[in-house]
Amino acid sequence: MAILKNPKQSSKVTAAILSLAMLCLPVNTLASQANSQLATATLSSQEIQTAERADGITQDTQSSTPANQLILDTPVIDEVGLLSTQQNQALSERLRQIHQQGKAQIAIVIVPSTDGEPIFDYAMQVADRWGLGNKDADNGLLIVVAVNDRKMQILTGYGLEGIIPDAIAKRIIREQMTPAFKDGRYADGLMQAVDAIDSRLQADPETLARMNAVGADAPEDVAFDLITLFIIALIIGKIVTGILGRVLGASLVAIGFVIVGMFAGLNVLLAILAASVLFLLLLVSGLSAANSLGTGGQYRGGGRSGRSSGGFGGSSGGFGGGGYRGGGGSFGGGGAGGSW
Repeated sequence: MAILKNPKQSSKVTAAILSLAMLCLPVNTLASQANSQLATATLSSQEIQTAERADGITQDTQSSTPANQLILDTPVIDEVGLLSTQQNQALSERLRQIHQQGKAQIAIVIVPSTDGEPIFDYAMQVADRWGLGNKDADNGLLIVVAVNDRKMQILTGYGLEGIIPDAIAKRIIREQMTPAFKDGRYADGLMQAVDAIDSRLQADPETLARMNAVGADAPEDVAFDLITLFIIALIIGKIVTGILGRVLGASLVAIGFVIVGMFAGLNVLLAILAASVLFLLLLVSGLSAANSLGTGGQYRGGGRSGRSSGGFGGSSGGFGGGGYRGGGGSFGGGGAGGSW
């Protein structure tokens, strides 16, 4: 208190206190700025990680796993870490349920890239090696997603080509997978695709025909399917009319064309119109396939022995120990591909 009685000393103390206060202000300001910058940096790091996850690109998964090194030990093989643990488990559980019901064996493979190899070829190698599906039913289905390439492929086994024809596989990619993938909702897109596939696996033929008529394909898809089917039917028609006669043979082929066209997803009226043209062409055609066939007993349906064994050892089902091994199913290249 003696200090306060001396005016000179009192003023010196006051000046010292003020100086100390002035020094503290910048320190507090700097500390506040540092905390703010740290928070911003943390937020930016989180945003970058979120963006990388949504874009499917991570620093440690740039190189892809070769198709012959992938091991089928679970329904969902995620080489990218694109799905969360919960999403992976949900998809795996759904695919196991479908498999246990005996309807199909579906597997999903997510890789960073196919390293320049066409995704169809990559998927076929995986499908043949694993032998998805039962050997007798050929009811395997494979979905491959190459994230950095932004490409996807659905492959159907021989036994599923009538239930999920190429046009329907393309529709599933276009309507279920692509929109979700563009928004970074990969798990949603895959689950929606599985839902669409499962709904067709459970449907009867009449229901399938109605489902095919809903959500007609894009014009270019319809044109391609129609032309391909028409050419095949014309070739078969010439063979049948050469054996059964023009009228009966042309009639049976035209009816078969309509039925197959409906299962392939063609519009019913368009299929009937094309069948009418096919009937007339076969009726007026003077060509006979009987001579080219020789005896009828020598003609055999297109074999698939070349793939039935699953050329990479898939029939043994000896890959992995997760209880989801393939049963020797065969694939002929049915399905569709797409990108986003």
